[in-house]
Amino acid sequence: MKFTTLALAFAGLADVEALVKIPLTKMKTMRQTYKEYGLEVVHDPAAKYAPGADPIHIHNYMDAQFYGPVTAGTPPQTFNVVYDTGSSNLWLPSSTCTACGTHPLYDHSKSSTYVKNGTSWAIRYGSGPVSGFLSVDSVGVGNVTVKDQTFAEVNDVKGLGLAYSNGKFDGILGLAFPAISVDGIPPYSQAWCNRVSCLNPSSPSTSARNRVKTANSTSVASTRSTTPAT
Repeated sequence: MKFTTLALAFAGLADVEALVKIPLTKMKTMRQTYKEYGLEVVHDPAAKYAPGADPIHIHNYMDAQFYGPVTAGTPPQTFNVVYDTGSSNLWLPSSTCTACGTHPLYDHSKSSTYVKNGTSWAIRYGSGPVSGFLSVDSVGVGNVTVKDQTFAEVNDVKGLGLAYSNGKFDGILGLAFPAISVDGIPPYSQAWCNRVSCLNPSSPSTSARNRVKTANSTSVASTRSTTPAT
């Protein structure tokens, strides 16, 4: 299995000290998975824009499936998530999910930093919808932990079908702008920037030599997500 290391720099700029390296793992492609199940994959880029026209809405992403670790709670519970540049919300499979298969489940009863929210939440990706409820807890990516991060505990993943039941990712971490965040929830990336003091245009330290560059010439912003397509 091939491993790629990313340097995660939200908003494109961050202090050099804020460099966070995240190992990404290339999954078996969904094209391969579907073929193993004897299903035909028809490549039709326009199909995802016509609901109901194609039962496989994720085919445009089947050859770019990468996931990486994220933690939630205290002590930390570890999950593999898709780093998605097309959405802005974080969700993890909940301990209340009865159809999440062998995916690890976030159990807030085991976290000392969990804060109840309970508001119903749902999002629809190009590949299908998921839903659950909101919770608040510490969330970590690399060596940066954000306290009191609001995210979704998902207990209904049926909308993702085989993409989830046979996928290597447990949840999705949206890296896009706050403007498209469902229910206006502050994205983890925004809290991350506040935590590590992302640079602003007026800062004298915005010179090229202080800008974070990615390992292996790969950036999160250029990585296409496996499942979501907004």
